[in-house]
Formats: sequence, C-alpha cells, structure tokens
Amino acid sequence: TGAEAPPLAPPTPADGVADDLWALGLAPGTTAMTLARPELRARGVIEAGMLAIAASGERVVVGGVVTHRQQPESAHGAVFLNLEDETGMVNAICSPGAWLRWRAIARSTPALLVRGRVDRAQGAVTLVVERVDPLDLVATPPARDFR
Repeated sequence: TGAEAPPLAPPTPADGVADDLWALGLAPGTTAMTLARPELRARGVIEAGMLAIAASGERVVVGGVVTHRQQPESAHGAVFLNLEDETGMVNAICSPGAWLRWRAIARSTPALLVRGRVDRAQGAVTLVVERVDPLDLVATPPARDFR
C-alpha cells in the first residue's frame, strides 16, 4: 500500500446520476431521462409535457421511469402505470388484455417506453396503452408498486 491514492478517471454524467440516487434516493440535477433524451427524441419519443398539446386519439410514444403500478379492484382488471420524465408525469392505463400481453415487461422493468392513444376526459390526459417496451437507463429509483 502507498501513501497516495491512485488517480481515478473523472466521473461521467451517468456516474453522477447513479451517485445521487444512491446517496439521496433522487436525482436533484441531471436525471437518467435527461441523459437519454437526445436518443429518445431521435426515435420519435415525446416528452410527458407534450401530451398537454397532443390531440385526443393521437398515437404517441412516451418514455419514463415507472413511479407507480396500481391495480385497484374497482378498475375491473385495468392496471395504471405512472411514468415520469424530466418534464412531468404520464398516466397510462393498461386494459386487462394489454396487461396480459405486456405484463412481463411492464411489471418488472424500472423504465418503460409506452406506445398508446391519447385520451382526454374531464380535464385529464391519459395514455391508453397499446405496446410496452423496456427503456434502458443508467440508474432509476424504485417504483412504489401495488400499494
């Protein structure tokens, strides 16, 4: 052993996000979604904030970290997914059929790409799920599932 520490490579932005999540449980500055946004934008994935101006019935793809998964008995088999990106929250509804088809991915993956149809009702904007794909991010906080 020596008296001096060996030189280390400077941390990457991804390292900073992972360190913040480990130490604080959240990323107060740059998030994993912020780092992924240029690639997502190139793939046609829109930000959660853009749902506010999307037309009802429009088909879109959004991506985000899963914050909640809920399946209340009163929903007759539907499952609600809440996603968050750097611009806001997305409320997504999986019909019983969509949940059956995409359950393995939607239940276990910490971040998702969701393709669906925009639904506007009573002042709320919801994404009706048609397809779910995993979204690979550098670090994500755990979701609060089925509580």
